[in-house]
Amino acid sequence: MENTSYKAYRIYVVSAGILSIAAAIVMTVFNYTFYDFELTLYEHKAPTFAICMIVISALIFFATCFLTLKTDLLPLRYPKKNGMLTGVMLLLCAGALCATVLLQLFAKEDDRLVQLFNANTQMMSTAAFLIRVSLVTAIIAAAYFVLAFVTDKVMPALSILTGIWALSYMMRVYYDMSTVVMDPIRMMSILSAACVAMFMIAETRIGMEKPAPRYYVFAGLVAAFVCFMSGFSKVMLFLLGKSALEVQTAYDLFELIFAIYAYSRLWAFMKYESFTETEYEASPILAEPEKKEDVIGEEEETLAPLELGFEEFSIDIDTPSKKAALSEKEEKSAKAPIVSQEFETVSQELEGTISQSDDSESANAPREKQ
Repeated sequence: MENTSYKAYRIYVVSAGILSIAAAIVMTVFNYTFYDFELTLYEHKAPTFAICMIVISALIFFATCFLTLKTDLLPLRYPKKNGMLTGVMLLLCAGALCATVLLQLFAKEDDRLVQLFNANTQMMSTAAFLIRVSLVTAIIAAAYFVLAFVTDKVMPALSILTGIWALSYMMRVYYDMSTVVMDPIRMMSILSAACVAMFMIAETRIGMEKPAPRYYVFAGLVAAFVCFMSGFSKVMLFLLGKSALEVQTAYDLFELIFAIYAYSRLWAFMKYESFTETEYEASPILAEPEKKEDVIGEEEETLAPLELGFEEFSIDIDTPSKKAALSEKEEKSAKAPIVSQEFETVSQELEGTISQSDDSESANAPREKQ
């Protein structure tokens, strides 16, 4: 029977998909209309509060699932075999991560991230170091997605390293002083990377078979919403000719693909069989009490070997009282043959007298007749 948490879960997942598509379209139109690509800022008098209200409202809506859904009714575990959508997104995520490395190595020198990679100034040293870290961890993260596609399992160690890649990417964008600090697209990239790291923590717990169901649902919904809104709007601006192809485009593409991947994981639990695949062990307090007959039978079985044990391992202790009892017993056993002999002689004498009396009576009987 389908529980109430499963019904609420379906409502949240479907609502998140609708909100993500609507917010991504609004964000694309908003950036296309009000974003100044030379200043990397929104134009003056742009209604930026509308974007803030959409993001805050969505996050509050997703937070309600963390507060309303019950953990014991959300036993989440990935299915034994990935769905088609999940498998495709796993390969595309790995391809996007490999693209970040290849474009970084073979892009033109006038690319902003190539210049950041080769920067020697103290102001850019932190960002240059973080971009090197992100390139190394990107290869490991790509291996994680490939292995997840091949084995249909989550590798906890690799998922942790994938989360480290997301954090290094987030910190690189934050410490990149070659862009305007208040750039809204830059701020959305930071938020998206944080959501990727948050969802990778949830995946790590799944791989360790210690799922946190409410946190998993919340992290998945937020990652799908934020990454799709950010990635879709930036990729569409590139396709519309508003931005040029650069290394950062590969990161934007990864955000879009990862959003669909996170949503596909949530969609996999739309089937009730997958939703309730994990079984929790009942606690001793909540377990059903045993029948009285079974308990009595078990007690008899446990007492039987104990009694045999006592009989087998009984120890004789010589006490004074026990010695006296044994001596009396020996005296009685010794006197028993004498008493029996005396009893036999007396019985023989009695038999002899009885036989003589009978003979005398038989002899007197004919005399009386005569």
